[in-house]
Amino acid sequence: MIPNKEQAILLLKENLKEKANLEHCYLIGFGMQGLANYFGEDKDYWFVVGLLHDLDLECFGGDINKHTLVAEKILQEKGIDQKLIEDIKSHNDAVGLERKTKLQHALYSLDGLTGIIRAYVLMRPDKDITKAETKSIIKKLKDKYFACSVNREQIYLCEKTLDLPIEKFIEITLEEIKQNYKLEWLIMPKLNYAKIPVITTVQLRKAFERNGFKADEVNHKHIKFKDIHGNEFILRKGNKDYTKFVIKEIIQRFAKAKGITEEEALKLLFEKK
Repeated sequence: MIPNKEQAILLLKENLKEKANLEHCYLIGFGMQGLANYFGEDKDYWFVVGLLHDLDLECFGGDINKHTLVAEKILQEKGIDQKLIEDIKSHNDAVGLERKTKLQHALYSLDGLTGIIRAYVLMRPDKDITKAETKSIIKKLKDKYFACSVNREQIYLCEKTLDLPIEKFIEITLEEIKQNYKLEWLIMPKLNYAKIPVITTVQLRKAFERNGFKADEVNHKHIKFKDIHGNEFILRKGNKDYTKFVIKEIIQRFAKAKGITEEEALKLLFEKK
C-alpha cells in the first residue's frame, strides 16, 4: 500500500513529536514535490517519500546504523509497499544501499540542502521561510562556517546525479517549499466553519460517545468525556445551542485527542447514525 498525503501525515505525527523533526520532514516533502514537478514524476509519491524519510528519527536510539531500518519495521507493520521503504532507506549511507533512481538521488541531496535552508530561516529575525531567496541560500551554502555540520558534497551531488546546477536545484526546491509550507503543517484545505450546523448538548454528547469517549462525569456545569486511552475532553454546558466559534474549538480539540485531522473529526462528529 502506498499512503496518500493525508495518511502519510497521520503516520508521521504518530512517530514524531519534536517540532524541529516535523519541520525537517515537511521541508523535504515539499522540496521533493517540487523536484517531481520539474522532472515530470509522481509528485504525491515523491512528497510521501520525503515526508516519511526520517520517520524513525526519535526511536532509532541514536545508532545511525539502525536509522531507516526501524522505520522499515514500522512501515511494514502498516502494510506499506516495500518499494517506498527502499526509497526511504536509500538516503542513509550507513545502510549501504546503492542509489539508482532519480528520486533516491534527489532525496539524498535535498536532505543536506534543507539543513542549510532551515539554519538560514532560523537566523532571520522574522523566521519567515517565505521571504528566503535562492541567492541567500547559495551564499550560506558557500560559507563553510555556516551550518558547518551539513555535508556540502552531499548537496552538490545534484549536479552529477540529477544533472541540475546547484542554483537550479535550490530554486526548484525552495520555491515549492515557500508556496506550500505552513506552520500548521496541514495539507487539506481549512474547513469552512460557517457551514457547520449548530448542535445541542445532547447531540454532541451522543457524537462523542459514538466515537469512543465515555461521559464519566456529569454535572450542571460540564460533562467530562474520557476515552480508553485516557484522553479527556471537558464540554462546558451553557446555552442550548453551541455557536460556530465553540464548534470550531470542539472539532480542533477532538481531532487532537483522537490523533486525526479536523476534516476527519468533522465527519466523525456530524455523520448521521
